[in-house]
Amino acid sequence: MADPSGESDRASSDDEWSSLPPASPYDFPGMTAPGAQAPSNGQSPYGPPAPYGQPPFGPPVPYGQPPYGPPPYGTPMPMGYTVWARRDTDGRAVASLICGVLSLVLGFMCVGLAIPVPIVAVVLGVLARRDIAASGGRTAGSGMAVVGIVTGAIGIVVALFFLVFFGMAIANAAEVASG
Repeated sequence: MADPSGESDRASSDDEWSSLPPASPYDFPGMTAPGAQAPSNGQSPYGPPAPYGQPPFGPPVPYGQPPYGPPPYGTPMPMGYTVWARRDTDGRAVASLICGVLSLVLGFMCVGLAIPVPIVAVVLGVLARRDIAASGGRTAGSGMAVVGIVTGAIGIVVALFFLVFFGMAIANAAEVASG
């Protein structure tokens, strides 16, 4: 009985096809056998080559994308490419923020420490804002300094309110005790 695909006939013959593996049902139309000549019309028998990499998204960038990170030492900077230096945060701005928040907590807990801490917060905040403005953008922390000034001012108001309240309570207690 003969094989319908003709594979046994090819395997038994002694021509050039006998050394090849049997034909696969997954062969593509238009494929040439190994050793066969490609068409001589100047085009590749496999079609145009696939582009490498990811296809571009959106409109193409006219001069390409700048490389990641700073260029190697001695390379001139390309147009429109800026390297930002790390900005340090002013330590007085951080201290002002900490003292301002602490003054709010201490204002409600113990009046004795509630007076000097908010004053320190306001003074440090003002000094930090002055230094940050004079640094020309090299130092950060202006927002922390402002928050330290505001919370320090609120802490002063809370401390004064509790001092007045406790002062009136002590005076009223002394008046009631005396008679």
